[in-house]
Formats: sequence, C-alpha cells, structure tokens
Amino acid sequence: MPPEQHAKKAYTGKSADMFAIAVVLFMMLTQCQPFDEARVTDKYYRLIAGNKPGYYWKIFEKVAPMSEDLKDLITGMIQLDPSARYTMDEILTHPWMQGPVPTHEQIVKEFGLRKKNNDLAKKQVGGHTH
Repeated sequence: MPPEQHAKKAYTGKSADMFAIAVVLFMMLTQCQPFDEARVTDKYYRLIAGNKPGYYWKIFEKVAPMSEDLKDLITGMIQLDPSARYTMDEILTHPWMQGPVPTHEQIVKEFGLRKKNNDLAKKQVGGHTH
C-alpha cells in the first residue's frame, strides 16, 4: 500500500498503482521487499520519504546491484508525495525503459536458475539437506 493509504488519506488509483508497480518491479529484480511498510517510521522507506535515496540504494546494492537509471525510476515511483511520483508517460519515456530487452532464451535461462535455487533452498531445512 502506498503511504497515503496507510495514513487513511484520499488517494488516486493511478498514483497508487504506480507505487505498487514499483514495489513489484523491485521484488522481481531483487527477490526481496523494498521495505516492510510505506510509512515514514519504516527504517527503509523513511530514507525515500526523507529524500535520502542514496542511503537507501547503498543498503540494497549488496542484494542486487542496479543501474542508476533503474534506481531513479523506482525512486520516482515510490515517492511519499503522490503528486511527485512518476506518471505512466514519464515511466514509458524514462531512460531505463529505453534500455535493452532480454531475449526469450535469456529469460528462460534466468528463470531456470531461479527455479534451481528455489528447489535447493526448499530441500534445506534447519541447516541440513534432506
């Protein structure tokens, strides 16, 4: 949920959707959540809300390195102020959206690796393999 919904304020669907799309994109790329809740009290989200995205991205560089264009795109979509979030037109013309697109083979290979890693993780319980 975007911060305005947490605060029980009026919100627009488009702005809330841009926020949600950014969260899903982040999770697809990093396989983790960008924050627990979009509240200024959340230890991660408050870095975005406090206009300190550089500190925010330093934390997640270890999880999944991202290009500056991608960081800018996600940051622009998860802004605290809904009117400051990127619109769909801004997203579609953003430099990251103009970048390279993986081939079908690259996608199949990536998801094959993810499945293999997930299958291995499922086999490990309590620090030992079954």
